Amino acid sequence: MPRLISVDYDREIRVTINLLELERLAPRRSAEIADQLVEAVKRECFKNLGLTPSVDRSLLYISLSAPSPPTRLGYVERAAEAVERTLRSKLMHGTHYATLFSSKNKLEPFNAAIYTLETAVPESVRFNVLWELARIVRKASGLEAAPLGRNAIAMPSYEGVKMPKTLKAETSVGLVETVYAGNVKITPRKHTRFLKNLVHEAVREKARLAGLQVDRETAFYDYSVLESGEVAVRRGYHFAAQIMPDGYVLLSVTPRLSVEAVKPLTPETAAPGLTVRRLSDGLSGKIISVSGSLCRARIGGVTEEVELGELVPIFTMKELARLGLARKVIAESRKMHARWNFYARKFVETVGSIEIASQKIEFSPDPAPLGV
Repeated sequence: MPRLISVDYDREIRVTINLLELERLAPRRSAEIADQLVEAVKRECFKNLGLTPSVDRSLLYISLSAPSPPTRLGYVERAAEAVERTLRSKLMHGTHYATLFSSKNKLEPFNAAIYTLETAVPESVRFNVLWELARIVRKASGLEAAPLGRNAIAMPSYEGVKMPKTLKAETSVGLVETVYAGNVKITPRKHTRFLKNLVHEAVREKARLAGLQVDRETAFYDYSVLESGEVAVRRGYHFAAQIMPDGYVLLSVTPRLSVEAVKPLTPETAAPGLTVRRLSDGLSGKIISVSGSLCRARIGGVTEEVELGELVPIFTMKELARLGLARKVIAESRKMHARWNFYARKFVETVGSIEIASQKIEFSPDPAPLGV
């Protein structure tokens, strides 16, 4: 079964409340408890750190997110687990389950080259810029790269391969330069976050190659399961890797639906604050401002100017109810949950195996329902 509250990080800390799981736990009080959970997550996971999260409500999930360095992720994960544990205790529910797939082999330690930022980049966008730079490096060289800490990127280094002294690239904040700062031995016990970033990026790449639309740690099929001229309902997945101290990799997979408009935005339908998805690459974000047929939007963690015709709005439960489609969408979600083992296996078969620092990591095709 999916987690009730999950935490992930990709340019910002995000805490997600699964409304279907909440409905299963408390069918008569789910709406009331959802509001209480939002306030508890705000207080325990964000406000205690001095953060003010934005809240996105959709048909199946409520997500709270705020820009923050990845060093705070551990605190937020523990706080979210405490909130969920308290709620389950009050509702007198016991163990819940997550669908996990374990790697057949483990990641061995490897050497990586570190490049530290020389260009001054505001802390609020630094992690996003590091990711931009890492992906530019990967595209240009074919080498895996990901942020390491708050001020550097790292990539596997190999004997006989000379690493450049500097790396420069044009990013959303302008030209950014990094300088080679030596090598480090990457181990599963010490560099969990870095390895998790590499695994997530490798899974994204495999999902894209299979034709799925990838948005951070979600991947959706490119067809709608609902016949409607107004909305597209696409089945998909949320994935999250766990790096164990011994090097084995666990991949957690949970069901997701993407519910969005069929027709692109126009100047009449666009507005600041609207949650949208970009048609060209499937990334989601929010509109900041609108000017004629253009808007400024934060898409995939990067703020840029986008044509309105490139964006479609993502629907909320309230909007689906207004269109008379809420029940049909919920029914589609329940169908996916009813056949979840099939869909979960299908996703892992799509991923198959990934490569990290020339090491092939293959996942078992059989899910292991483990008590969490």
